[in-house]
Amino acid sequence: METKKKTFKGGFVFKGFQGYPLAVVESIGLPETVMYPLLDTKSLNEALVSKGDTVKAGQLLWQNDDVMGSPVIATINGTVKSIKPTMWEGSKVPVITVESDGTEKWTPVKGVTEDLDSLDAADIEETLYFAGVASSGRDGIPTRFNTSPIKSEEVQHLIVKHCESDVYNTDLSVLLRENTLEDFFDGLSLLKKIMPNARVYMAMNRKNPPWIKELSSDLFDEMVLVTPKYPQGQDEILTETVTGMKIPGECTPANASAIVLDVQTVLHVYDAVKTGKPLLEKIITMAGPGFSNRSHVKVRIGTSFDQIVKGRTAGKENRYIINSTMTGSAVSDMAKPLESDCNILIALEEGRVGEIMLWTKPGFRKHSIMNTMANAIFPLAKINNTNMNGEERACLSCGNCYNVCPSGLYPTQLFKYVERDKVDETVMRYGIFKCIDCNLCTYVCTAKIPLSDFMKEGKARLIKDGYASKKEILTSYGLKETE
Repeated sequence: METKKKTFKGGFVFKGFQGYPLAVVESIGLPETVMYPLLDTKSLNEALVSKGDTVKAGQLLWQNDDVMGSPVIATINGTVKSIKPTMWEGSKVPVITVESDGTEKWTPVKGVTEDLDSLDAADIEETLYFAGVASSGRDGIPTRFNTSPIKSEEVQHLIVKHCESDVYNTDLSVLLRENTLEDFFDGLSLLKKIMPNARVYMAMNRKNPPWIKELSSDLFDEMVLVTPKYPQGQDEILTETVTGMKIPGECTPANASAIVLDVQTVLHVYDAVKTGKPLLEKIITMAGPGFSNRSHVKVRIGTSFDQIVKGRTAGKENRYIINSTMTGSAVSDMAKPLESDCNILIALEEGRVGEIMLWTKPGFRKHSIMNTMANAIFPLAKINNTNMNGEERACLSCGNCYNVCPSGLYPTQLFKYVERDKVDETVMRYGIFKCIDCNLCTYVCTAKIPLSDFMKEGKARLIKDGYASKKEILTSYGLKETE
């Protein structure tokens, strides 16, 4: 196994914020009800259960092998309360609601064995599919089922990550305390059988020596030690750091024949194949100053967010964000369920009240990229809430956005073209499609300009107006099309 230190130009190191979680795992217990959104209105006719049916944890509720993301699996024992179209992320889709009977048992996936060496790739793929694990990760896990945009034999790079580059991160010791290192390595061995042509990497925070030593194994072709600066953990930047292949924001690692998975997914692979346990629950990191009780919790997939946060907020008015304060989506309705792609739930207090003459205050707990505030001298925990701490004003041409941009762009220059409605070949020549939507330019902008919004608008308009297509973008970066 090779060990290399790698990084990228730009980026930003977050440290010293309020709201870090304790390195403990709690269980919130079984939810009263769970909900499972399906893909579209056609899925209603493909449901494998009806209202009033009794279901078991691990039972298939919906399956369509022609659709990526299949199947949907029950995560609790209980009764189907309803199956009805519901507004979901701007469109109406069927949602299956199951009411719990209060029992913990689950139905194992068929065909599992403790003798992992006896399994071939086809056996492993089938188990992961029916366990609901194969759809994990941004591009899924390639199987002979429709679980990924690329085929198993096409994968040239398998990257397992734990980079700790965001404001809040899941504690690796927590994940490997629930399972073991042996479980993790067994899960990795199973993935290598599925993707036999892949070079396997472990991308680790280089400032975590104990775990670097623990995770060193000949199962990896390369241990990549990365600087924990944002957005190193974002799949596009990580793939570029590890393989040298640039991934524009309109594409995914699969276009570079790469699959990126986190440590928890590798452990789910082990659990599914060794014990037959379906993907019923996840360890979710509860972070942010809006929580009065911050830890890691075991949550059944499909549990509503209001059940998850109950008793943890001390009556505060919070905004809840999934996975990242920088790129995560806000939870628009707390009655909506947790889905399998959620790893971190962040609670930020709503900062609705402006501060009078804010610029005159020393800012002991305010965060600034400039070393002009007292926080540069006094290392006190920094406030993290939704307050902009200022209003939008004219661009100062300070260069902060260029200095931190991981794609080497000039966001302030590009934003001016989009703002003035001059979206044409010029902004393409300036490389707007290199933008990976990390939002770091907006974060560091001293003029409070939503630069990343302008970048997204510019890219969307170029495609809509026919200046570029997904195929042309792929060709220009030497990437390939996927399904």
